[in-house]
Amino acid sequence: MEARGLILARPTSSLAGQAEYAFKHALVREVAYASLTRARRARAHAAVGSWLEDVAGDRLEELAELLAYHYRQAADPQHAELAWDDPVARERVRRRAFACLLAASSAAHRRFALARAVDLHGAALALASTADEQLQAVEMLGDDHALAYRGEESSRYLH
Repeated sequence: MEARGLILARPTSSLAGQAEYAFKHALVREVAYASLTRARRARAHAAVGSWLEDVAGDRLEELAELLAYHYRQAADPQHAELAWDDPVARERVRRRAFACLLAASSAAHRRFALARAVDLHGAALALASTADEQLQAVEMLGDDHALAYRGEESSRYLH
């Protein structure tokens, strides 16, 4: 892709020791992404999430939203069923997405990016499949709203 002028190597990288590339144009990126099947996209997102976890080192919190994005895309029910025939593997990806969404939303909460925390906790709630996961996400949503002084919304989640 680089030889064809579709992507460019960046002079520096966000991750030490890793090459970083950028699409030359957003439309090229969109066409490339759309050319992947939904199953392949889901598997690619899971692979990128796993790779990021491996290379992040002590920067996991800094990369939490990026990890959550990739695992969330991998666990999207429309794509995950096509990507993983094995329900155990599919559940493993869903659990990882849920955990990464909670980590990203908690990081957003700590830096008082409360609207972002609400969005991420809401996404975690949508992926929750057990009563414990639902309770955990709902309580965190309530805390987000409480910290933002939105009493009605907070009480809706905490009562």
